[in-house]
Amino acid sequence: MQSQEIPASYNEACKAYETRKYDIALEKLETTLTEIPDFAPAFYIKGLTYMQLQNWKNAYDNFKAYSQITPEKGDTYLNMGTAMLNMKQPRTAIAYFDFALSLKMTENRPERAHLNKALAFRQINENEKAEESFEAALKIHPHFDDALLEMAKLQLDLEKNQEALTYYQRVIDLPKQRKNFPLWEAWVGLAITQTTSKEFSKALVSIEESIDLNPNTIGFFRTSENFDLLRESEYNDDFETILG
Repeated sequence: MQSQEIPASYNEACKAYETRKYDIALEKLETTLTEIPDFAPAFYIKGLTYMQLQNWKNAYDNFKAYSQITPEKGDTYLNMGTAMLNMKQPRTAIAYFDFALSLKMTENRPERAHLNKALAFRQINENEKAEESFEAALKIHPHFDDALLEMAKLQLDLEKNQEALTYYQRVIDLPKQRKNFPLWEAWVGLAITQTTSKEFSKALVSIEESIDLNPNTIGFFRTSENFDLLRESEYNDDFETILG
């Protein structure tokens, strides 16, 4: 389709999407598809819009419609897999992530597909395969914050305390912190591993850092059994003081 044939409603939808006016974007996209029912980009932007709204079924349906018109774009299958992952259909999601990795992606990098694939393996408790996929993501991008954090959580769940501590520390030591990245989760995880290792003074520092970033973590620290060793130690008074 020539650029002059792009409907005005589609351009308006894109502007609305970029400014997070998702209801307007969907309305304009419906207009576009009424005018040109097989206008593939409209299905793609609809899919992205529904992803932002976390309406995963509608996101998937629109990406699928796009793929039936334009089947060669890897990003589409990554997005379809992400929708399936959020709909708790991990095996289907894994198939889509693998297909995405076999194609060219222009909007996403392959480490994102590896990360999401790892998360899908986590949903079905295939932790060895999850670890392999996390490693694949980090091989491409060693400073990939989401992959580092999720790998740390996996190691903690597997009771590999030293490995978990290493990955949590890598998250904290990243040279740049992405806006809205939940860095507090890394400090919480680090506090758990340090408490398990009876490094109580270090754990207290990590707890303070977490609370500074997210005061809502106080409730977790008050009730979690992960900190029983700390409560039973000579550092309990300091722990209680931090929690207020």
